[in-house]
Amino acid sequence: MGKGKPVAEQAEKSGFIVMTEDMAHDLVKEAGKEAAKKCMLAMEQERIKADKKKDQQYKMTKDMLKSYRREKIRIADEAEFTEEEMAERRWAFLEDLIENPSGDGKMNDMIPDYERKRRESKYTIWLIENALRLYEYEANEYGNEVDKRRLAEMKALYIDDEKYDVQELADIHSIAERVVYKDIGIATKIMMVYLFGAP
Repeated sequence: MGKGKPVAEQAEKSGFIVMTEDMAHDLVKEAGKEAAKKCMLAMEQERIKADKKKDQQYKMTKDMLKSYRREKIRIADEAEFTEEEMAERRWAFLEDLIENPSGDGKMNDMIPDYERKRRESKYTIWLIENALRLYEYEANEYGNEVDKRRLAEMKALYIDDEKYDVQELADIHSIAERVVYKDIGIATKIMMVYLFGAP
């Protein structure tokens, strides 16, 4: 730029925009605000995603606990047979199928599906029992009486051979039913951590 002419005049002629220090400060400030908004939005989306995942894991834990007794009985009934006996049963089933075909061929597909479900059930039971073992250790070694009560209530509701309902648990522990519900919710969240890891 030539000597003697004001900077603004020279910039105007050359097509440049002259930015004062205040303008530059305002621009940086606005850019910072926009970046902060985007960062906050991204963090909120991550929090929502994490909350959704936690809710799904909680529901899965609750469902696993609710079905524990039924799956345990079903698997225990099947466990009475040796591998050879199970193979004989499957072969007898196939022979019966060949002699009395259904015509659609879907029964053959059900055998592998049944085996897959049986293995999944056994694995689910193992997961629950392993998580329960860890929870019992935590409650007995590091917990207080309330922690032990929550564990006992959860076991009585979902795990133990003798099942109790919420009202019976409230009477046994001399607490309100709403406290039992709260205890079960907390115990389920602890089981969720042992099943799926810390969120």
